Amino acid sequence: VQVNDVSEIASLHRYRTLPGVRITGLDDLFCHDCRMAFDQIRKNLTGKVELCPEDGYSCATAIAAEWILSGGKDVVSSWNGIGGFAPTEEIFLALRLLTRYKPSQDYSKIPRMRQLFEEITGVQTPRHRPVSGADIFDIEAGIHVDGVSKDPQVYEPYKPELVGVGRRLVVGKH
Repeated sequence: VQVNDVSEIASLHRYRTLPGVRITGLDDLFCHDCRMAFDQIRKNLTGKVELCPEDGYSCATAIAAEWILSGGKDVVSSWNGIGGFAPTEEIFLALRLLTRYKPSQDYSKIPRMRQLFEEITGVQTPRHRPVSGADIFDIEAGIHVDGVSKDPQVYEPYKPELVGVGRRLVVGKH
């Protein structure tokens, strides 16, 4: 079921008897009360509900994480957000950082996964893409370098080693 606007959630009751529904869209959900919207979705549907948030407003990761944190069970996502959906690797890391979800999970293979993804699809991952970008911990600006050298947590939400990369200081114009 494509839901283009939060106001369409009320009409989901017509799918109540289906054993399962995949809801796609809802890319503007963060402009509304998402917890209330999620409660309304669960109230209107009795079967399995898969949420497949689109990333039109770059909020799909947050929407997917909030869905899970509010009790939702199933999220459809894609590696690197290919196809315009929530990026799988970002959802995993968001849940870990927000709630210590699966703290023993090993994310150090993300660079290898990125490499395989690029080989298989021919699609290059942007160098500074959150979580999977090869250069996400490269820093150049002097004030940023100073801050990271004093207290990395000020600038970095997690240690580079968590996602299988290291921090690099880049000598440049800054």
